[in-house]
Amino acid sequence: NAEYMGEVEPCFMKMKVLLCLLALVVASVALPPIEDGVEDDMCTTMVFGKKATADGSVMTTHTADCKECDSRFFYVPAADHAEGDERPVYLGAEFVYFMYPRYKGYARGPGYYPAEGEKNLTKAIGSIPQVRHTFAYFDTVYGVMNEHQ
Repeated sequence: NAEYMGEVEPCFMKMKVLLCLLALVVASVALPPIEDGVEDDMCTTMVFGKKATADGSVMTTHTADCKECDSRFFYVPAADHAEGDERPVYLGAEFVYFMYPRYKGYARGPGYYPAEGEKNLTKAIGSIPQVRHTFAYFDTVYGVMNEHQ
């Protein structure tokens, strides 16, 4: 009956999620050991769609398991920008951007300000048009979540 199936369906969803997590654990244990000289920075990303969660929400998670990453956690405040403002763009290839310090300057918020007297700021490689308003967000090796999430 439909009422009974409504009670059973969340159990199946939980079981699917648990089986997926178990498969990830088994796969990570079954991987061969890392050889000397081979890059051993490995990240894990998991995404759960609305049919895989009990309340229909969509979730994502990511670990930045790199030895050299700048994993500091900063709050970047919301900002209003003038018409015609440009947003600087920084080099991000091959984990250069992720290494400590991933950015030093005044364009993102107090957490990124350089130490007093420090002159070695991150140099932009170009710029793009800036939107009129940017939301506040939390930032680490990558943008985590904005103020509306």
